[in-house]
Amino acid sequence: LQSIRSQLQETQKNLSETQNQRQTLQKQLNIYKNTINQLSLNMKQDSVSIEKLGLEIDSLNYDLKDIRSSMADKEAAVNQLLVNIQKNDNENSNLLEIFLKSKTLADGILETESLSNIHNRMKIEIDNLKALSVQYQNTLKEKNGKVSDVQVHQTNLSSRKTIITNQKEEQQVVLTQTKSQ
Repeated sequence: LQSIRSQLQETQKNLSETQNQRQTLQKQLNIYKNTINQLSLNMKQDSVSIEKLGLEIDSLNYDLKDIRSSMADKEAAVNQLLVNIQKNDNENSNLLEIFLKSKTLADGILETESLSNIHNRMKIEIDNLKALSVQYQNTLKEKNGKVSDVQVHQTNLSSRKTIITNQKEEQQVVLTQTKSQ
């Protein structure tokens, strides 16, 4: 009877250990499964982020193209104004000459106002060109930041793929070891 009790206790102890191992193994497999699922979701998130950033970069490239075009237009306008100013300076070196060459005082005043308007337009065009240059630089910085973000997401995506592969291999090793026991 003592021998049977001892065997019974030994069997219960083995059963308890086996149940503990099973629970530990099940927990470990669940951890692998959950980690793989989480990494898969993170990969999907990275893919969506990369796609979104790609679209934003495309949009910024269009913006940069438009800004460059506007800058070229403004530069052409400034060049034309410079030509007009130089032409007027060659023809009329001072205000007295303008008034003397004019047929009437009103024509002289009109000519000086015209020159003043050309100078004012020149200042406005140069200010607009400066503003476009600042806008171009800011857009370029934003684009470069997004390109860097894409690279980070691509690196994360690649790392997560590697981690998932390793997790699946470890999970398979645990399952193989369990079957062999």
